[in-house]
Amino acid sequence: MTLSLIIHYIKSASRELVRFKLNTTVNLLGITLGICAFLVIGIYVRYETGYDRYHKNVEDTYRLTCSTKDENSDAQNWAMTPSAYPGIFKETFPEVENSARVLRSADHNLVYDENKFKTHFIVFADSTFLDILEYPLALGSPKAALSGTNQIILTHETAQKLFGNEDPLNRIVSVYSDRGELQCNVTGVLKKDLPPTHLDFEAILSYDGAIKLWGDGIDQNPWFIRVFNYFKLKEGTKKQVMVDKFNACLREQLPDIAAYMTFDLQPVASIHLNSDLMFDTKNGNKSSVYWLGVIGILVLVMACVNFINLTSTEAIKYHKKVAISKLLGAAKYALFFTQFIKAVVLLTIAAAISVLTIWLLLPTIGNIVDINLSLQAGLISFIIKFTLLIILLTGVLIGGISTAITRITQSDINISVLKRGNGIVKPLVVFQFLITIVLISGTIVIYKQFKYINQEDLGYSIDNKIVAKAPTQYAAVANDFSLGMKTFKDEALKLPGVELITSSYVVPGQEVPWDYITQNVNNENKEVGINMNFVDYDYFDGYEHKLLAGKFFSEHEKTTTEGILLNKQAIDFLGYKSPDDAINKTINLNGNQLRIIGVFDNHHQLSFKHAYTPFYLKFQEFGKSNYTFCISGSDQKATYNNIKKLWEKHFPHDPFDGVYLTDFYNAQHKKEHIFSRVFNIFCILSIFISVLGIFILSVSTTQQKTKEIGVRKVNGATVSEILVLLNQSFVKWVIVAFIIATPVSYYAMHNWLESFAFKTTLSWWFFALAGVAALGIALITVSWQSWRAATQNPVEALRYE
Repeated sequence: MTLSLIIHYIKSASRELVRFKLNTTVNLLGITLGICAFLVIGIYVRYETGYDRYHKNVEDTYRLTCSTKDENSDAQNWAMTPSAYPGIFKETFPEVENSARVLRSADHNLVYDENKFKTHFIVFADSTFLDILEYPLALGSPKAALSGTNQIILTHETAQKLFGNEDPLNRIVSVYSDRGELQCNVTGVLKKDLPPTHLDFEAILSYDGAIKLWGDGIDQNPWFIRVFNYFKLKEGTKKQVMVDKFNACLREQLPDIAAYMTFDLQPVASIHLNSDLMFDTKNGNKSSVYWLGVIGILVLVMACVNFINLTSTEAIKYHKKVAISKLLGAAKYALFFTQFIKAVVLLTIAAAISVLTIWLLLPTIGNIVDINLSLQAGLISFIIKFTLLIILLTGVLIGGISTAITRITQSDINISVLKRGNGIVKPLVVFQFLITIVLISGTIVIYKQFKYINQEDLGYSIDNKIVAKAPTQYAAVANDFSLGMKTFKDEALKLPGVELITSSYVVPGQEVPWDYITQNVNNENKEVGINMNFVDYDYFDGYEHKLLAGKFFSEHEKTTTEGILLNKQAIDFLGYKSPDDAINKTINLNGNQLRIIGVFDNHHQLSFKHAYTPFYLKFQEFGKSNYTFCISGSDQKATYNNIKKLWEKHFPHDPFDGVYLTDFYNAQHKKEHIFSRVFNIFCILSIFISVLGIFILSVSTTQQKTKEIGVRKVNGATVSEILVLLNQSFVKWVIVAFIIATPVSYYAMHNWLESFAFKTTLSWWFFALAGVAALGIALITVSWQSWRAATQNPVEALRYE
């Protein structure tokens, strides 16, 4: 094919696009929206599936996990494992190339001169950590950054907060926790816009700092399940072979531990989307990411379906032109290239608009999906490659289908068949409405699930509460922490709007430490794995827990130090007949005999993805973890500011980090909320694209039936009969789509709901409403054009053609 012929095809395609403005506008708008949607989802899926894949030899890098189980309790799957095993396994097995321990710890103050801030998480890591997870450094040497004692690597954001534009290397940063203080030398700064990783932290400290704060018990301890352990295996080593060797080594060297613990290896690159273990980092949701990927593809396909439908209806008009071209000697491939180039021209324009739109809206897109997006080289390359792939594949598809349809239309019989709505148009329209019905029903189910979550009783109250971490630096240096907190609490209770203050080890929405209790029930010893919380006297009044039997802690009774409260799930596991039956029974907790003084109702400590777990409450006044301010009044912002001012007066070195408990608790469902937002946006896009497609098809249908409409009206047909004639085929298409979409929707949403331990029920009316909505959309779209045709002067209709 010569260059001049290609130019001729481009000119011809351009003239057709300009001549048929309505079709071109509809096609351009639909395909632009489709490409935009596909690229947005592609960017999100690329980001979510790209976690930790930049580490060298990541396919040989694993995290050690464990499962603990005994005769009387369910299995618990842990992301953390004891601190002893990296050293043991590295010395024992030559297949282990390297290993590192990582202890992740919350709530530290970092201080340099007058600059200070409270971190969410920092990690303490062995010197080999950066050899396994190769986070890129902007300053410092990866080999030396953690090789000494009291060394610290800062993220770019942390370095900016502490040092601004100064060089941070070899500066001393004070690190405070409630266990004490460290003076650390800055030996590295991570690059800005760090690639996504499953570990979230604001600084990396050498592991010896953890030993100084936590004690020697965390160093090489086979019982201390508090550490993430990472291994890099030699190339070619099989994962399962090493899992078997690790467990065999455990049984040989530590049979007591092996009796209830087994190990597994988790590929580091799969942690973000495939890990849902106890005390894990905040990871993504694989099913949500992949569902959104499928939806992005389907919306693009819907836009392409519009393109194909318009092309197929146009092909009917061009059959004579094509036949004449063939008689004049046109090559067989001529029609293909004509339609291919026409499609490519339109797709190129749409792609250019799409890429420009995404570039302008990239920060907004990042906010919607809650990820940090920037136009880096990798992202630009991804967008260009996918855009070119869309143009090429769609162009070939359109060209091939147009050629096939035009060949069919050389037969007058087949032309009439196509005019009656058969051929390729009908199934494609059914497919469009199928996707639309699935997305509408999915939107309804997601809405119902979040409504269920918002309305379901949590088992306590989280409204009108501000939660703040205990003052970290003050806890590290105070001679009498309890006295200082009592003084602050007494003054805070005098503030307008502050009704009650209570302290606790954890608050709703925080993952809870795990312990074991033992009890003899019916001459049978039962050990139950159980969550724990340490609380003060005011905890029950502040959170309004439901007491089923017994009483709560009281400063006037001895039961405060000797008693314990269990939830209903715990007494059920222990085998008591009722809450009253458990009162005054004794249990063994870490060698101490404690009396059950109360039973409280089950509550949702974590999100609705988690089932109820056994839970106990133990007394501790003025803990060093969390303080909850129960507030009232209409001006809660003023109350917040007053608490903050008083806090800064008593604890000037500790920033006030108070958050509203409802926001903190609901953040657990952040990934689901992102999924819901994106799903809703794509549902609206699919409806709009369907409207575009059915509108242009209704225009084509009325044009084909113009003469028939005129004849029927002359013979006495009413407007309503004409409307039924024009609308009935579209109604049939929607009904067929609904029949197919209902089981598909049910299967998809049933699987999505299975990720929740507590969920709404799937009702038939969810899907019926989606079908009615799709039918209403179709009828509203078609009826306007049908009404115009039905009310047209029959004389004008008979003059048509």
